Amino acid sequence: METARSGEVDGPGAEALRAEALAAYRGALTAFLARRLRDRSDVEDVVQEALTKLVLAARVRAIREPQAYLFQIARNLVADHHRRTAPDDLFEPLALWDEVPVQPEQENDRHQVDLQRLFEAALDELPPRCREVFVLSWFDEQHTWSIALRLKITPRMVQKHMAKALAHLHARLGDHVEHRA
Repeated sequence: METARSGEVDGPGAEALRAEALAAYRGALTAFLARRLRDRSDVEDVVQEALTKLVLAARVRAIREPQAYLFQIARNLVADHHRRTAPDDLFEPLALWDEVPVQPEQENDRHQVDLQRLFEAALDELPPRCREVFVLSWFDEQHTWSIALRLKITPRMVQKHMAKALAHLHARLGDHVEHRA
């Protein structure tokens, strides 16, 4: 055997790897790798290495599906390439995760107490009528109409008080609350 470029192969799988087949594989493989590797020179290097590995394998044994085998070689080489070129500090060692300095339950409890305190302070900052509308709506689960009748105000005023209360609470607590989609 000479090289993958020459297409001259001796061995059990030689008939499938003539120069025409290697040329056809080269084009498809180059396109395949160009989508997976950024650098054009890396693409050419991986193409050459994959073709060489295919030719060497064909010398030893017959390969029923040389193109599929070639593309599997290329996928493995791409994975190796990404492993070699990944920054060393991309992942933290698992040993750093073994000890948690504060137990999650403690942290959650503390966060909840702090959040409750902030919520109560923000609620106290609201004007009395606005706070009353919010408490009736949010905690007593009353509807706009029943709040309006109870407080002798219009439903539109109930909505305005709720909007004002929610905006104020969001402004005061927005940075302390996890936003979930």
